[in-house]
Amino acid sequence: MFYESDRRRFLKFAAASSAASAFANSLPALGQVSAAETKLDPNVVRFSDDIEPLVRLLEDTDHNSLMEELARRIK
Repeated sequence: MFYESDRRRFLKFAAASSAASAFANSLPALGQVSAAETKLDPNVVRFSDDIEPLVRLLEDTDHNSLMEELARRIK
């Protein structure tokens, strides 16, 4: 029974390693991307008018003071 568990664990590890190796070998085929290509246009994602202020609040408020700001706006 103990050996079965070790064999099973070994086979799982071997399969995972094989899959990871195959994935790593396919990475060079993706090509390089420059930093300029990673910039997103802020207008790409548009929220509806009723949720846009909340999204802006979440993006613009420091995460340490977000809960206090939300509580202040609810009152």
